[in-house]
Amino acid sequence: MESGCLNDSSINDEEWEEKGQQMIYKAHQLKPQDFVIKLVYIRGLPSSVVPGIKELERNVNEALPIRFKGTGELQRYFKEVLSTRI
Repeated sequence: MESGCLNDSSINDEEWEEKGQQMIYKAHQLKPQDFVIKLVYIRGLPSSVVPGIKELERNVNEALPIRFKGTGELQRYFKEVLSTRI
């Protein structure tokens, strides 16, 4: 099986979590101005108190229907996971 493939059964949960954290960090480094990426990055930080988080959550809520168009499972998943009741 090709290395890095998502269905690689030789990778355990901790390794997947580490890969996910690395991907989020890299995405944030590449596009720090992206509201959705920034919110995912911040929510993964140990500290839950982040200045400006409510404004960021409002911006993401407004962007979700545009960013994740359609009714597919992936779009529904991200809308559900990223939406915030403000």
